[in-house]
Amino acid sequence: MTVLSAAFTALGIGLVLSALLLARSVFAFSHTGPTIREEVLRHYAKYSAFALIRLAGWSALIMAWLASMGIFSYLSWCALRGREVLWVEGAFFALASIVLFTGLQFLEHLLRIPSSIMMSSNYKMSRFYPLWRRLSVTRIRWLRIVLIGVVAIPVLLRAAHLAAGAQWAELAGVCALAVLLGAPALWAAWPHRASPVEATRGDPHTPNVLMIGCDTLRVDRVAASRRTRNLTPFLDAFTRRGTIFTNCYTPLARTAPSLVSLLTGTWPQLHRIR
Repeated sequence: MTVLSAAFTALGIGLVLSALLLARSVFAFSHTGPTIREEVLRHYAKYSAFALIRLAGWSALIMAWLASMGIFSYLSWCALRGREVLWVEGAFFALASIVLFTGLQFLEHLLRIPSSIMMSSNYKMSRFYPLWRRLSVTRIRWLRIVLIGVVAIPVLLRAAHLAAGAQWAELAGVCALAVLLGAPALWAAWPHRASPVEATRGDPHTPNVLMIGCDTLRVDRVAASRRTRNLTPFLDAFTRRGTIFTNCYTPLARTAPSLVSLLTGTWPQLHRIR
């Protein structure tokens, strides 16, 4: 297995897994109202197909990137041991890399943003309670360190071996691949600070909270979301005098439970409105 064939293997695995996810999403499509499916298919069939294809494409690229890290580590390990590279083993390491890094991301969400898991697990969060109780920031940090170490150590040892043998051309190739695969991971893991929001104007001692409930409104139709279309002039004027939050999550993708959680600050499994 050469570097080129390894790249094609990773891309092929990403495409196959993305196609399976896409098929699963299409067959498991559900609707919240009696006519929403017909409305979507009648007016937004082309856009829905485009959105699904775009989502599948990004999914394939992400999984191909995760698979590449596993294959790259496997190639480095084989070069160090002087053993033959087998395609089956390379594919196994690629799949293992996808499973392990995806599992780590799942644990991150379960600990920090459980609402993202709740919205896609048929609302039965009780199945995750035993795992949830064992999670902590420290444990996830150590899991991340161990996983990155398992992937990176063979590559680092291979680079050191090439440097000791003055094989500079091959060393440059190994370093280039390491930077190409590691840069997105470093960017994703780097702490990104949110932009500060402006303080609300007016008397700080006077209540100034106004809640406007609007069901099924697309955020990209509100000009305050920094889009160019001027479809909501009154909302835009209102937000210019207040504070707008653009990074929000719902604990459950249904109107009534999410509103109750918003007003009470509790999870749906506590207020029991599903």
